[in-house]
Amino acid sequence: MPRGIGGRAEAEASEGVRNVSTLIAAWHAGEQRFDLVGAALFAAMDGDVLAAVGGVKRETALAESALRMHRFCVHPMYRRPGMGRDLAQTVMDHALSDASGLTCNARATPLAAPFWEALGFLKAEADG
Repeated sequence: MPRGIGGRAEAEASEGVRNVSTLIAAWHAGEQRFDLVGAALFAAMDGDVLAAVGGVKRETALAESALRMHRFCVHPMYRRPGMGRDLAQTVMDHALSDASGLTCNARATPLAAPFWEALGFLKAEADG
């Protein structure tokens, strides 16, 4: 059984990011299972350590054919080696094989927007 993201507590305390805690709670409550068409949840492992997690699901607020990158979290020690980028690219490849559009929310930390923009996302302001 893989160990959890060791940086979860650090991310919540220092960065205010609750993606993993929210993901776990929503999974246990049955609210978010990534089991609808096009949806998927991916993990990046380093041995038995969960180094990064992220998924994609339908973006109902935009268009039926749009998917949204969802619940990404990368342990701080795996950010620079590119594990987050590799995981995001895998999720994007999966998503774009099933959807005509892809969105993400890049407001979690100051580093989020530059990360997503480097992967080809364009900045757009939106409510919600």
